[in-house]
Amino acid sequence: MTQSWTTPHFYLETEVDAGALQEMRLKVNEVLKKEEIRVTVTDLLVKIAAYVLSQYRYMNSSYSDAGIVYKPEINPGVAVALEDGLIVPVVRNADKKGIREISRTNRELIGRAREGRLTLEDVTGSLLRYPETHLPAAARLEAFIAAPV
Repeated sequence: MTQSWTTPHFYLETEVDAGALQEMRLKVNEVLKKEEIRVTVTDLLVKIAAYVLSQYRYMNSSYSDAGIVYKPEINPGVAVALEDGLIVPVVRNADKKGIREISRTNRELIGRAREGRLTLEDVTGSLLRYPETHLPAAARLEAFIAAPV
């Protein structure tokens, strides 16, 4: 585990009204109701982050002794709270997935995390991580950056 003080950090904070995001989630869920898919705010944030990272590849990078390392894949993680800690399964190639597949992937990974059935591959390779949450229209959310491995 990497200690946070060995990885450079800076924090930006802003207030965002997520009402429109919640409205979109409700509309998407209405359309997907027959498929028994329920999209969460976290699913939408993973999709949005994947899109942004695909447009700004330098944001999907880390620094090593050799210089900046640009990651070829966009793999956001979703932090899942467990009784004995926190684990972060990775949504691989999220930029290539639609919201249906992201939602299904999140559900599967979160379920396996709570059952203790994640593999090493399930939890490696993410730079940007979101908490698994069901946010109201106005709430505080902190995404965090993972130390590169």
